[in-house]
Amino acid sequence: MKFGGTSVGDTDCIQRVAGIVEPHHAAGDEVVLVVSACSGVTDQIIAMADEVVKSKGEPPVETFLAAMRTRHIQLLAGVAPDYVDEVAGIIEDRLDRLRNILAAVCTLKELTPRSRDYIISFGERL
Repeated sequence: MKFGGTSVGDTDCIQRVAGIVEPHHAAGDEVVLVVSACSGVTDQIIAMADEVVKSKGEPPVETFLAAMRTRHIQLLAGVAPDYVDEVAGIIEDRLDRLRNILAAVCTLKELTPRSRDYIISFGERL
């Protein structure tokens, strides 16, 4: 099953997706679930990557990463509060990797197609 960004854009949407998937799982079906980045996240990541490459000063990467962290932790807390501590570490690791690649792009002032694709992939990874 594939669900797009608006299908996982907020807690209510994620719970609806779970309601669609759960009966199949309960029936013993093997379920493969593919989800896109949360609504708007890919656009925000692209905008930050573009800003980092064009920035003359210090781009607001930390503010951007803090907003990503807050959004994803809040979504997690809304749908799986028992797993926040466990999954928060995974989110932090991925945000650290994103920070590192954005720093490299900022230093080089170059965003290759390969780097751009890698950066964009963090929307789904989060």
